[in-house]
Amino acid sequence: MDTDLNELRGGLAENRRAIQSVTAERKELLAYKLSHQGMFVELKDLDRHLADLEGNQKKLGDLLNQKKRYLKTLEKEKEAVLTKYTSSVEYTDELLNIFTQGFDKSLEKMKKI
Repeated sequence: MDTDLNELRGGLAENRRAIQSVTAERKELLAYKLSHQGMFVELKDLDRHLADLEGNQKKLGDLLNQKKRYLKTLEKEKEAVLTKYTSSVEYTDELLNIFTQGFDKSLEKMKKI
């Protein structure tokens, strides 16, 4: 009977260790679950934030392309104005040369008289 009792005590001790092991594992799993429950909500928030950032990036990309087109238009207008100004200056320079030549000829005639 003592051997049976010793066997039962050994079995009981083994069962106790197994229960303690399972209980510890259950506690670890529960702690893991609780620590990751907030991560799902956080992940949803991050996904929402990422979608907002992607939308903003698209808007900024569109705005950048618009500004580039506007810059090209301004550069073309600048070139047109510069060309017009340059031709105007050249025309004025030619008129001034003609006037100066005529004035020089008049001076020569005055000197002869």
